[in-house]
Amino acid sequence: MSGIGLAVIGCGTIGRIRAVLAREHPGVTWLGLADVHEETANALAADTDADFVTTDTAALLARPEVTAVIVATDEREHVDPVMQSVSYGFPLFIEKPLATDPQESADVLAAIEAKGVDAVIGYTNRFRRRFLTTKQRLRDGQIGDVTSVVTRAFMNRMVVYATLSKADDRTNLTPMVVSAHTASTCRCG
Repeated sequence: MSGIGLAVIGCGTIGRIRAVLAREHPGVTWLGLADVHEETANALAADTDADFVTTDTAALLARPEVTAVIVATDEREHVDPVMQSVSYGFPLFIEKPLATDPQESADVLAAIEAKGVDAVIGYTNRFRRRFLTTKQRLRDGQIGDVTSVVTRAFMNRMVVYATLSKADDRTNLTPMVVSAHTASTCRCG
């Protein structure tokens, strides 16, 4: 098969955005969807003319057409689909955060690195013009020797409340997990 066989896991708001954009891209020649909510998955499948739709992530990932994966599930549900995708060696685009538990994040990162999987964490600001311009200026040497960069996005408290309301066990919910919804940091050496 030529082109990208894309599996989108999670058909909610962000999964919908990613799947619609993917379907419009000429490089995506096959689109498969998975969501735990059958009605949500079927609605997105109808809107994107998906080639395959299921409530079973494992069934989607086992399809021979799949060559890349987007994980856009609820934040608390990233680990299993990411680990399943890593076991196949699929390139991954994972919506932030990697995991909501620090140890799970470390385990997922270790699995990605051990398998040599091409994986990125999705954060909308990375695609905004001001961030792309800054990145290019860094690459071109126009800014100088940068040792640290911090960006912040201002949010209202509703984002924090929404994140906290999803946490069944808050003992491992660090301020970084909550703030990961709005800030990104990089260090350049």
